[in-house]
Amino acid sequence: MKQVIKLFYISALTILVVGCKDPYRTKTMDFGLFTLEVPHKWQQVKQNGIDSYVGAIAVDNTDKLYFDLGMYSNTLTEPNIEVITRQMMEENNLDSSDFIVVKDIMSMNIDADLYRKQNVSWDTIDNRRAKIVFPSFWLIGII
Repeated sequence: MKQVIKLFYISALTILVVGCKDPYRTKTMDFGLFTLEVPHKWQQVKQNGIDSYVGAIAVDNTDKLYFDLGMYSNTLTEPNIEVITRQMMEENNLDSSDFIVVKDIMSMNIDADLYRKQNVSWDTIDNRRAKIVFPSFWLIGII
């Protein structure tokens, strides 16, 4: 009887260990020019570039992370945000989509950074300076 109980415990433990998938399991993706350690479920997606090395990583069924390495790649910079008054816009016949338009000159003292679409941070990866761009709405959950 003791052997049956012992066999049962060993079998149950084996099923638990094999059956449970580690959600923190990672893998290394090799893109040739660089490698990344990513969650195990992420998948490499090949892309075709014309003048640069491009690729993607499928995070899930709907989201992908893209990269573009080359001389003519996007600089990942956002244009400066200008604040103007409604009167300035009308007098100069300006397109309002290029500016933040305020009612009057008294309202000009607003923080244009609040209207940015992205934030930038800099880091060093493999002794190279790396620019990391992320949506500005990410900060809402952090603050």
